[in-house]
Order: sequence, then structure tokens, then C-alpha cells
Amino acid sequence: MESDNEYKKRRMQMIDGRHLSGDHSFKLTKCVMSGGCKAFCAIYCVLNEYSQVVAWWFTNGTSMSELEAAMVKISKRYKLYGYDGPHSATTDRCCQERTFWTRVFGLNDNPIETEFLEEEDVSEIEVVKAPFDGQVASTIGICGIFVGSISEELNKLPIEQQVIAVDGEWKL
Repeated sequence: MESDNEYKKRRMQMIDGRHLSGDHSFKLTKCVMSGGCKAFCAIYCVLNEYSQVVAWWFTNGTSMSELEAAMVKISKRYKLYGYDGPHSATTDRCCQERTFWTRVFGLNDNPIETEFLEEEDVSEIEVVKAPFDGQVASTIGICGIFVGSISEELNKLPIEQQVIAVDGEWKL
């Protein structure tokens, strides 16, 4: 009979996905201490299109080279089990991680050629330049100023284009 850990490991190996998403998270690692020091810098989590965890690791930094051997094993898992994909991947650090994801999974770097994206859909998408670079709001006052500035910019746009994406961290 399998142990609980062996069962969980095998169940995790059965999870695949046609679209993967990867992200470093720094929140939980602030709570993990060893000898009074943070034991890890971050957790890198890979999810599929159904938000199921495909894999996760504690990391010592944000370099993808630390994860390469493990991600190659995920790629081998797909081939071993005959999974279809992955066909695409997203990350909040696409410029830094694109080459890595393309190399490890053999992803096509041209999204127009994927089976999920129709040419007429792409021609209708207008890529806009963000009015602000990424910013850190370290106090409530700065947050208020920042949100007010974004609101002024968004009010100039049609309602369907008024979207804000936020990647937030907080101190524990």
C-alpha cells in the first residue's frame, strides 16, 4: 500500500495542462523561518488553465536557472504520459522568462500561430502603452495618490477598456 506522500506525488504527476502559468510568490516565505532567518526567498508555482497546481518549489531567488532541472522533468512528464501540450505559458515576468519557457517546453514564440487564437481576433486587439511604469506604494498616502492618478487616466477611456491589473505584496 502506498504511503500518503507517495499517493500525493503520483496524483500531482497526473496533472497536465495545455496552458501553464508561472509566478514567484514572496508572501508565504516571510512566515517560514529557520534559525531566525528566512529559509527561502520565494515559492514558484506553476498552474494549468484550470488553476490546478502542476508543480511548486521553494526558491532561493527569482532566477529561472534554479528551476530548470525541475521544469525539464515536467516537460519529460508530458512526453512520458502522452499529454497534449503545453501549448502556451504566461508569467508576470515575460520579458525575463520567455526564453526559458520557450527552451524548456519548446513553445512557439509566435502566439498568432497557436490553434487557440484566430487571426481576426488579433487584428482587433489594440495594445496600449500603460500610462505608468511599475511603482511601489509604500504608504497609504502614496497608494491614494497612485489610485487617484490611475482613475483619472481610466476615466478618459471607454468603459470596456477601464481595467487595472495589480500584483501586490504585503508585509507580515
